[in-house]
Amino acid sequence: MVGELVQDLLDELEISQEYVPELRAIIEAEVNLLRARSIRASLLQDLLNQIKEDALDASVVALLAQLTRADRYERRALSRRKFAVRDLTKALNELSVSPAGDEVRRLLNWRAA
Repeated sequence: MVGELVQDLLDELEISQEYVPELRAIIEAEVNLLRARSIRASLLQDLLNQIKEDALDASVVALLAQLTRADRYERRALSRRKFAVRDLTKALNELSVSPAGDEVRRLLNWRAA
């Protein structure tokens, strides 16, 4: 899946294969971030259900501990994505000015905002 997304981006942005490592890192971090957010949403829903059922017991404490771990996982994914985008931006800035490089930089600046 990640490989296909990388190739699609390379084709769409018309940039060379030399940026595969940077694009792969960004996509992998984004997938991890989406996974972390999905896990957190599920855990919050479980917690909400237990509160509604007035089942405040050890399972609530366990859910809160899982939420804490999910939060750390999400923060690490955000950090990895930030550094991957920085690495790709640095590599593109080393490129001579080209329409493809300008387009990728524009997209990365939009994404970082």
